[in-house]
Amino acid sequence: MVEVIVGGLISGVVVLIIAGLWKRRHAPRRWVREQDKIATTIEQKDARQELTVLREQVVEVARARNVVIPASSTGINPTIVTFSDGSVWCYFNDHARYVHAIRAGQVPPTRSSRGTPSVPVSRWKKETLERWLAENAD
Repeated sequence: MVEVIVGGLISGVVVLIIAGLWKRRHAPRRWVREQDKIATTIEQKDARQELTVLREQVVEVARARNVVIPASSTGINPTIVTFSDGSVWCYFNDHARYVHAIRAGQVPPTRSSRGTPSVPVSRWKKETLERWLAENAD
């Protein structure tokens, strides 16, 4: 009788061990996928940070050399562009809105224009930033 109870307990423990192993059979793959996801997120964050630093460097070098470049822009019509020297220009897509804004006194006539503004540093790609820094290095 004792042998049957001990045998049953051992069988139960073996079944629990096998069930636990079966349940965790995908755990290593899941862990690897999670680590890959974390690594990808870190790489993307580092790439964004590198772009931010490059953009700041370009604007700093431009200011140090008294080179005026478009630093940032907001809006659509008008597109308001801030340049590295601190000046702000308004660019309009169409002539009618441009004339209306001038007549209404919404924009300064000497700091506004009709047309497409230059692409600001805030939208430059990494290659463009690095090339500009190389061309304007000391």
